[in-house]
Amino acid sequence: RKSARAEFELGQDALRNNHPGEAIAHYYNVVNNKFVDEGTKKKATEQMALADAQRKGMTGDMKSQYTAAVADYKAGNLGSAKQKFETLVAQGYKPAMFQRSPDDYLKDIAKRMPPPEQPGRATELALPGDQSLTPGAKPPAPAPAPVAEVPPAPAPAPEPGEPLGFIPGSSGGCRRTPRVTRR
Repeated sequence: RKSARAEFELGQDALRNNHPGEAIAHYYNVVNNKFVDEGTKKKATEQMALADAQRKGMTGDMKSQYTAAVADYKAGNLGSAKQKFETLVAQGYKPAMFQRSPDDYLKDIAKRMPPPEQPGRATELALPGDQSLTPGAKPPAPAPAPVAEVPPAPAPAPEPGEPLGFIPGSSGGCRRTPRVTRR
């Protein structure tokens, strides 16, 4: 019973923060909870209808936001596109039939964007004229030992009576050129 009430409060918070898709998911969990009391279940059903109407009212706005996010993605503005797609996912946006979902775009963006810098790793930037920031000279790496190249042995020249492509020790030999017969 307490978990159903907590889920209802999460739905209320999502609805207040203008995330109707997320709110619908929370209200759905409340309605399907077997320990919920009738009053909370009824209120969750009403709020789910309200959130659905709010989501449908936002569809025009979400379509334009989806179009803008796709344009940003194609232009290479991955940070802006990621932010817009995350908003669309939170609002429960469903694209048209043959369009990619915002989740698909977010997966691609995650693959293409460089990972955020680790807090333990400090990156230093050195200005070209700043001598205090230039690292000490490193000793040159030892040159690898030269490897003696052995030329391959030349193939034996065919004897004057042997046909081309004859391989000694093979059964019948193989021809590199087809035999041409003239009439």
